[in-house]
Amino acid sequence: MIEYYDASFGLFLLIRDRFGQDAICRIILGIDTLERADGPAIIKLTNKVLNTDIIQLVEDFHFPKTGLYMDPLFPGMGKFKNLSISEGCLVLVVESDSPAEKAGIRENDVIYRINDKDVKTNIDFELVIYEFMHQQNITVNIWRENVGEVVVDLNLSS
Repeated sequence: MIEYYDASFGLFLLIRDRFGQDAICRIILGIDTLERADGPAIIKLTNKVLNTDIIQLVEDFHFPKTGLYMDPLFPGMGKFKNLSISEGCLVLVVESDSPAEKAGIRENDVIYRINDKDVKTNIDFELVIYEFMHQQNITVNIWRENVGEVVVDLNLSS
């Protein structure tokens, strides 16, 4: 089971947006120069490269929690589960009292589009959430077996 948000992926997005793609390359190149590439050494290197306090940057960052746990739905998996859709993210768990539950998203729904952007994998999902995270609501297109397409508004401001 894969949680919808991976902290390291979010950190790379945050660094890229605040400091540029080149900053990530400089950090990666700097790691090769470290005698020991443990957590404290990488934090120190990152602070030096970015001229910032990465711990504070992370503490100040907020990524919307949707309450969804999903796996990518691949064509073979869709056939195995007798679904009439072959791509998207299969909802495995919807946390109770979460924005996803309040929006009406259910287990076994397949999320395949958000704000008119196709969602085929968890990374697609994370990228779209990141792109629109400053909006209060996003439009989520779902395929629900025996119902068809369902469109819900998912609140990101919770």
